[in-house]
Amino acid sequence: MNHLGDKQSIRRGAQFFYLGIGLGRLVGESLHPELLAMDCCQLLEELEFYFSSSTVQGMKMMVATSSTLHEPLGQESSPQYSANEPFRPTMHKWNQRPVYRRLMTPPIPFPLDYREVLLSLCDILALIYSKLIEDSSASENVNLFQAIIRFDDRIKKLFIDPVKKEFSAVASQVMAEEMRLVRKTYASGARDEAAPSSTTAATSTVTVPDSGNAS
Repeated sequence: MNHLGDKQSIRRGAQFFYLGIGLGRLVGESLHPELLAMDCCQLLEELEFYFSSSTVQGMKMMVATSSTLHEPLGQESSPQYSANEPFRPTMHKWNQRPVYRRLMTPPIPFPLDYREVLLSLCDILALIYSKLIEDSSASENVNLFQAIIRFDDRIKKLFIDPVKKEFSAVASQVMAEEMRLVRKTYASGARDEAAPSSTTAATSTVTVPDSGNAS
């Protein structure tokens, strides 16, 4: 992925890494699997905020919902959303600082392998989508169904579209290199064919002496 550039690949690798951690945690520790799509939407909202510019973060903090820094004791297992109400992910703040309910951003002490992160995230997303498909309540509840649609749209924007552009760029580079080699090979073959023809032409211009005149 050299065409991405070091800074962009590092940033995107970290973004996908945190997304994978968050989604994996939701699959493994979610106490309310019927609300998985809503949890995933909230995770993407917080992830997008975390990687936004300071200007965008400041604007979102102005309309963020005030909350406590931590969940009140005894309410950790209580659902934060209701399937009976339309869901919209929102940022929370405490003392004018963002509060992340679903996002985890542990320090990354070593360079990430972008391709390994990409493949791992694909596996986690496949697991997430299989969980969403298995849950039949989404087909019976319009709010859950809308949450799945929202999650799918944001995954397409955040993950699928950028990766699709990367593969398209790689394919274009490979095609350009193949065409360059074909042109080089064709030009070399044309020169090789022209060389014997010129030698034959030069030989045919030599006049052979007449044996009768020589006598």
